Amino acid sequence: MAGKVTDAMAYMAINAMCVNSIGMTPREAAEAADEWFREHDRQISESAWEEGHRQGESDRKVPLYRTSNPYRKPSRPPES
Repeated sequence: MAGKVTDAMAYMAINAMCVNSIGMTPREAAEAADEWFREHDRQISESAWEEGHRQGESDRKVPLYRTSNPYRKPSRPPES
């Protein structure tokens, strides 16, 4: 039976990759891993919020008041 990958294991793998493959310092690697997890969690939250909002509209058969997804990243204007 395959083992379960935990957040700690993923964090250590990202950290080791950054140090060994990219040449970051351990502190830089820890910051990169933290940023990766923050962005990952934001994407999951954004998706879950959208799914819940769509399901709520579907269940009610009446459009819900449209609010903006608090987890969505603001779109950046195109660079010139």
